[in-house]
Amino acid sequence: MANTKLSCLILSLLTFFLVTKAEQCGSQANGARCPNNLCCSKFGFCGDTDAYCKDGCQSQCKSSTPTPTTPTTPSGGGDVARLIPQSLFDQMLKYRNDGSLID
Repeated sequence: MANTKLSCLILSLLTFFLVTKAEQCGSQANGARCPNNLCCSKFGFCGDTDAYCKDGCQSQCKSSTPTPTTPTTPSGGGDVARLIPQSLFDQMLKYRNDGSLID
């Protein structure tokens, strides 16, 4: 009888840990993303079939047509001093017309 109780307890704990660990992504897992670019289903599981990637997919979803990216418009101008110190810029400026520096 003790072995049966122990077996039931171990089986219950194992089931609990497997179910708790099963939700791998999305809102069920604090916004975690699936590894290897897998889709996150509406239930919080990772996979790559339509059941994971279509209706209710939470992240890294695959669509039949790729979503086009919107090109960013250059903001134009800017202060070079934010990128390099004035002294380095002045040194580079000396050689701006030196053809030997261009392959």
